[in-house]
Amino acid sequence: RAAMAGRKLYPRLFEPLDLGFVTLRNRAIMGSMHTGLEETGLFHGLERMAAFYAERARGGVGLIVTGGISPNDAGRGYPFAAKMSTASEARHHEVVTKAVHEEGGRIAMQVLHTGRYAYHPFAVGPSAVKAPIGWVTPSALSGAQVERTIDDYVRSAVLAKQAGYDGVEVMGSEGYLINQFIVTHTNKRDDEWGGSYANRMRFPVEIVRRTREAVGPDFIIMYRLSMLDLIPDGSSWSEVETLAQAVEDAGATLINTGIGWHEARVPTIATKVPRAGFSWVTRKLKLSGAVKLPLVTTNRINMPSTAEEVLARGDADLVSMARPFLADPALLAKAMEGREAEINTCIGCNQACLDHTFQAKQASCLVNPRAGYETSLNYTPVQDSSKRLKVAVVGAGPAGLAFATVAAERGHAVTLFEASDVVGGQFNMAKRVPGKEEFYETIRYFRNQLQLTGVDVRLSTRATSDSLLASGYDHVVIATGIVPRTPKIPGIDHPKARAAPCGNGRGGRALGAAPPRTRAPGVCAARLAAPPPPFGKRPNRPRSASCTPASGAHARTRRAQVLSYIDVLARNAPVGQSVAIIGAGGIGFDVAEYLTHGAAHAASAAAGPDQMPPPPPLTPFLQEWGIDAANEQRGGLREGGAAPPPPARSVTLLQRKPGKLGATLGKTTGWIHRAGLKSRGVNMIGGVEYVGIDDEGVRVRVNASKGGKGGRKGEAAAGADAPPTLIPCDTVIVCAGQEPQRELVDELRAGGANVHLIGGAERAGELDAKRAIDQGSRLAAQIETTKPGTVHEAPLTLSAHVYSYVTRQSAASS
Repeated sequence: RAAMAGRKLYPRLFEPLDLGFVTLRNRAIMGSMHTGLEETGLFHGLERMAAFYAERARGGVGLIVTGGISPNDAGRGYPFAAKMSTASEARHHEVVTKAVHEEGGRIAMQVLHTGRYAYHPFAVGPSAVKAPIGWVTPSALSGAQVERTIDDYVRSAVLAKQAGYDGVEVMGSEGYLINQFIVTHTNKRDDEWGGSYANRMRFPVEIVRRTREAVGPDFIIMYRLSMLDLIPDGSSWSEVETLAQAVEDAGATLINTGIGWHEARVPTIATKVPRAGFSWVTRKLKLSGAVKLPLVTTNRINMPSTAEEVLARGDADLVSMARPFLADPALLAKAMEGREAEINTCIGCNQACLDHTFQAKQASCLVNPRAGYETSLNYTPVQDSSKRLKVAVVGAGPAGLAFATVAAERGHAVTLFEASDVVGGQFNMAKRVPGKEEFYETIRYFRNQLQLTGVDVRLSTRATSDSLLASGYDHVVIATGIVPRTPKIPGIDHPKARAAPCGNGRGGRALGAAPPRTRAPGVCAARLAAPPPPFGKRPNRPRSASCTPASGAHARTRRAQVLSYIDVLARNAPVGQSVAIIGAGGIGFDVAEYLTHGAAHAASAAAGPDQMPPPPPLTPFLQEWGIDAANEQRGGLREGGAAPPPPARSVTLLQRKPGKLGATLGKTTGWIHRAGLKSRGVNMIGGVEYVGIDDEGVRVRVNASKGGKGGRKGEAAAGADAPPTLIPCDTVIVCAGQEPQRELVDELRAGGANVHLIGGAERAGELDAKRAIDQGSRLAAQIETTKPGTVHEAPLTLSAHVYSYVTRQSAASS
């Protein structure tokens, strides 16, 4: 009955696909992404990789595609990366294919040659053209080496079949070797493998043709076709169609969609990309009638409803979802059973998956730290009732929610205390930042998990040490998060610029709701005395008789406070039209993003604490990032370039540290945040010394000796004796870090409680939901045996330690 409900809700998603020699049980593919598990076979076998994919097959995925496996040594992404070129390597993979088949799934191995993207000295390419994101200039392949490389692809596919794989995906997109042969941007050859398009596309066509001859007709060959390069001098649409036809004729079974080279300066999978933001590209090929093969579309399809919409529109025959199955391996099973509210949705953050991959760490998932650790991190139910614990959790932010739900799922009696009237903690601020709306889904998931696991949730309840000690809890978990740090800057407590009157008659753009709970000049007593509204709601506050937009001290000659980021994102304090942000970490960037977007976003962000705003329209995204919506220009780049919307405010980002602002942002997404803010005119200044804050703004010195840069046009970096520079602004917002909130800890420990710290309460630093959820989940998995004070975190691999050391040495030398 449950399965029937799922088929009724998602008839196209759960429709089988008959490929002639094999039938896929539905239209969902787990797309390829490198996890680091592919390399575990070097020393210990591939049992961890087998467990990882088996869990996804158990969840109902129609076809799984592994992370990229190189066909030879030169094609490896880095030293000792996985390859498939020998019979012994094939035998290692048998445990993987067997595990997937035992769960009723199908699995293909991706054959990937990185070409000039390789991070080792033996990189090769069609020509000696260095990648802008590469470490070395590749050696140009000779004609004989090209032939041997094709043979290596074929041998890799044959070995994959021997290992039990149901097929291979030939990686022909994202800027890897095959892509490098196709475009003149990287192929400068004048032999039979370069020059005309017919010559340039010979390389992929020969790979597919010879592979089909070698593996026979009953083996899946999926070709990943770059349909939108997003680089200058990329493929034209007519070339995309020509290659698709040639690949079909050569013997491919399926054609998958590739979007963007890795070096492209356009976001393609990050959370800023609207859901299914590139399915229109696949639809163009499908509607063209150029090929008859089933087509797969991809990128930011993270929920079954989105997948169903894509298939119903006729954009493609199948959908590829990689990261969503990291977040929830049972995504399809839950959809089939009508349990969509229980899906742990991928938020597209990249923090624990791609960022980890590019730092040589084990890939996992911010919202699901079990991903990649299926053999070591398990939430095993407590069988012995005498070992079931009574646990208090203080704080319902990411760390507290993770611990509470996992511990309760295992059978412990958990009481969760939260001082506010909603769960989610810092997620309630993050969800309001443009491009981070997916956090609504994470809060929805945890709300449902609290109910399903039977957690005793006590909202609007401030736990005290006396009440916790008196209740006799076996363990108390402190997940109270952080408090903002106030930097020691002269005038930091100065009421800055124009204070607004109560209500909406303000000079600055009103972003939503409540002011800070401290009174400042221009804020009436009646308004201050009113109770705070629910999180994210606009307050309904009384006015004093004198509090009117045109009266006395409340008129437009008023002043407003220096604000914290919590005032802005949580309490919706009014903000002026020119803003200086002190602190350029992740929070500073988020606040700048929030403030530079217009009123339309502000309205949707204030729609309600539980209601996810409607998805943003696709056209503004394409315009902002310079994407040709018709895909007629070469490379898919818009003629005339990017056309970002005008910013809602003038914003200046400041930081004490010299060098690039946002250096601590995600490795694969930081550039997106920086580029987006620069396109909105945000001025970024590093290496500043804060002189003070006064009625006119923030006064700083940009110290050349500290490497300060990024000042306003025409301004020179100043020495220590130079007069300070004024950053004129209406509002100053402080985003200068955090301190752990631990006010209960000492009293609880003195009272003999077993106290554990997780999340921001354990270590503040940058707000880090990844670490918070990981710590909470790992503690809950072993709370019975954990000594107070022990912190559990995902272990770092040897390669991650080496990468970290090399990175530090490189930074020190530069």
